[in-house]
Amino acid sequence: MRRRLAQRFPSRITTIAFQADNLLKQISITGGNQTGIFIHRVTPGSIPDEMSLSPGQQIVLVDYGVMEPGFKAVLEDATLEEALWVLEKVNGFCCLSVKHNMEGYKKLLTDLNSKLVTSGDSFYIRSNLCLEKQNPGELSVGCHNILHVTDTVYQGQTQWSACQVNPYTMKDMDAGTIPNYFQAQQQLITHIQELAQKNMVSRKNSSFQHKLVRIVSTSNRINPLWSTMQNSLSDSNKPKVNPRNCVSLMPYTFVRHYRPAQPRPVLVVPALLRKIVADKLCLSREFEKCPSAPADTQNTESFQENKELNGSSCIPRWDLEQLMQKDVHAWLDLGLESVQELLAMDMYPIIILITISEKNAKKIKKALQRLGATEDQLLESARKDEAQLETVSCLYRTIAPDAWGDLDALNSCVRVAVTDEQKKIVWVEQVPRRPL
Repeated sequence: MRRRLAQRFPSRITTIAFQADNLLKQISITGGNQTGIFIHRVTPGSIPDEMSLSPGQQIVLVDYGVMEPGFKAVLEDATLEEALWVLEKVNGFCCLSVKHNMEGYKKLLTDLNSKLVTSGDSFYIRSNLCLEKQNPGELSVGCHNILHVTDTVYQGQTQWSACQVNPYTMKDMDAGTIPNYFQAQQQLITHIQELAQKNMVSRKNSSFQHKLVRIVSTSNRINPLWSTMQNSLSDSNKPKVNPRNCVSLMPYTFVRHYRPAQPRPVLVVPALLRKIVADKLCLSREFEKCPSAPADTQNTESFQENKELNGSSCIPRWDLEQLMQKDVHAWLDLGLESVQELLAMDMYPIIILITISEKNAKKIKKALQRLGATEDQLLESARKDEAQLETVSCLYRTIAPDAWGDLDALNSCVRVAVTDEQKKIVWVEQVPRRPL
């Protein structure tokens, strides 16, 4: 049978409309979010074959909206898992937009055959829960770990292949499988239920617990790691059981990396301890206090031009830049609510949480009294800051209570922590791109 000629546009993207009954039984795909999604095989004599679909074509867009309003998926940045889910759903008349990318396809096949990769997927996530290794081949993961996901359909199964990431070099380290987003979400829900039932997180000893979960939510009911679906896809059009139909808890969040060349600003919490250790640390050449002031005190235009408003305080951008150029760490006297504004200015603070026990608090009682504060106020502020850190979209460093017993030891711990964090890659959570 003679093939029909596909309609071609100047953009070199070809849109093909055809009856796609059980599409994945007629074609197979390969690739991922890094390489693109490619047609890998086409069944001879099938309708896709008649419509000139062939191996090496990259699928850019799937439009099934004629039969199911709102179903349109852009696959240029889709993971293999997502692309399979989308194409499996197509069963009827649809439009596929494809482009020829034989060079990319051949490179992917070469890498697959040489076992350099197992798919075309590659992205980084922050884990919001602990994942214990229960079976051979699985990867042990801690809460806040950064992972490099390299395959979202590993060995054809509903599991991801991932690696731990070296915090200083970004090189892949220990590798293994982890649950996909939907499976990890179920584990996260189970963890939270168990914590609630066992009452493991008490008010007095919350700072002593290793983090098992980080509760992050989203208003998007579609898996936020998947961004190809149109927002107009109604609930009635979704299958009752599928990885997209997720509740708001996020087991993983996308992250992007940065390598700041200049000293990063430092934000120590709780605020009472920040004030106590600031005077001595800022006597050195490594740190310098960065001025800040309440927003309502900024009266002159010239001063306001150099300030970024942040609720009840101002972030002195110009002052920060000047300190960074002096090759010193700016010592910030701001709240955690300032972090997002700092990130928006491409300034990546080193956040240090000093966890405190009642024993620690007693040892710095005199220093607290000089500030007009009590031990109970310190412990309460520490609990609040630790809870607020759950909402911060970048990693933070923790100094444990047993790491310091007096102010000199605490100053040393802070100095060492800052030096170490400055050497590390900075990871910031990435807001999923909005569907077109």
